[in-house]
Amino acid sequence: MKLNGKVSIITGGGKGIGRVIALEFAREGSDVVICGRTDKPLNETAKEIRSFGGKCLPIVTDISKKSDVEAMVNKTIKEFSKIDVLICNASIGGPISPVVDLDEKDWDEVMAINLKGTFLCCQAALKQMIQRKTGRIITISSIGGRYAYTNRSPYSTSKLAIVALMRVLAAEAGPYNIYVNDICPGVTESERLDWVLKTRAQALGISPEEVAADFKKKSPLLKFVKAEEISKAAVFLASDDSTGITGVSLRVDVGFMITHHA
Repeated sequence: MKLNGKVSIITGGGKGIGRVIALEFAREGSDVVICGRTDKPLNETAKEIRSFGGKCLPIVTDISKKSDVEAMVNKTIKEFSKIDVLICNASIGGPISPVVDLDEKDWDEVMAINLKGTFLCCQAALKQMIQRKTGRIITISSIGGRYAYTNRSPYSTSKLAIVALMRVLAAEAGPYNIYVNDICPGVTESERLDWVLKTRAQALGISPEEVAADFKKKSPLLKFVKAEEISKAAVFLASDDSTGITGVSLRVDVGFMITHHA
């Protein structure tokens, strides 16, 4: 129970990697707040957490809107009186297109959710953490922001910018005993993976199986990342096991970046 007594917010906590993180945090003793844009996946995840005795508050939230984010944080404080951990996981994949053909509205949508949404959540949670002089913030970026991820410029740019934001926040929040770190996943077995494989295959004119094989062969372990491997890294960074670590982007990428000039 490494997170016993903690209160944690996980954005995008209804499905995919966020759902797995929420379940892991609840099993480690944390009360969990999960937010997302639709209520069904949130309620299903909350039901599962409650089934083994965990506490979970699902809140429908559009993190690209400041009013929604502030309302979500206020509901968390009203329900649990504090925020110990914020996991900025929510994001969208965006279009698969070369820059020259990219629609401006698609660029704006990815930036609004992935980057602005992360900023707004960090800003709102930090105000509470600074008052208590304690807290942990963990952003979720991607190896897609660390190398030339062709045809994914909005996603790649937003994820690299999140790392820069994390480092600034770590420097600014450190004097208040607030730790800020990042997890940088590789290609992960999650609900989004099928979409990535299919849409990238269409863009490249090859099969989804060929795309999957290409990703795997770039890992020394010849496999995808499991969402549970990311959730365990998040528990580590949220717990007292990591008191010497802040401002770090921890790659959970099955070695992908070794062959991509990390």
